[in-house]
This record gives sequence, structure tokens and C-alpha cells, in this order.
Amino acid sequence: MSYLRSFRHRNYRIMYPANTLSNIGTWAQRVAQDWLVLQLSGSGTYVGLVTGVQFLPALLLSIQGGALADRFNKKASITALQYRGRRISPHTWCARCY
Repeated sequence: MSYLRSFRHRNYRIMYPANTLSNIGTWAQRVAQDWLVLQLSGSGTYVGLVTGVQFLPALLLSIQGGALADRFNKKASITALQYRGRRISPHTWCARCY
């Protein structure tokens, strides 16, 4: 089966489950964020607005981000971005506390 050929590489076998867990965390954060907006505002319109706005950076900055990614070490860049994402997540939880 040619689609399993990637799993012959040790680094891919490590990255695949780690990336899966990271994506689950990202999805959970987005659901929690939308739920928080709904609880605070009570408006489905605001939930829709927040959902739409959260994709604007990806839409507007993809080309520039790709150009930057080509200039820097990919492993260091991915590590830094994953660390940044981990640092931001608790702030969403703290927003609910206040």
C-alpha cells in the first residue's frame, strides 16, 4: 500500500500522532471560544462573526507566511509556532474566569 509508505520514516511516525493531538487541541479551543462568545453575548450573530474573523489571518497572511517559511529553518519555525499556540490557549480559559 503506497499510502502507508510515509510511516517507514521515524520522524513521520513521531510527527503524525503529535500533529493529530495538536489539531484536536486546536479544535477544542475553537469550540470553547465559540461557546464562550455565545455565553457572554447570547447572540448567534456574534458567534458567526467570531467564527468568520478567526480565519482572516490565514486568508490574509498565507502568502507572506509562506515566503517567511522558505527563509527560515522549518523545524525551528514549527517548534516556535507550536509553543506560541500552547501559550495562547490558557488565555481563552482565563477570559471565562473574569
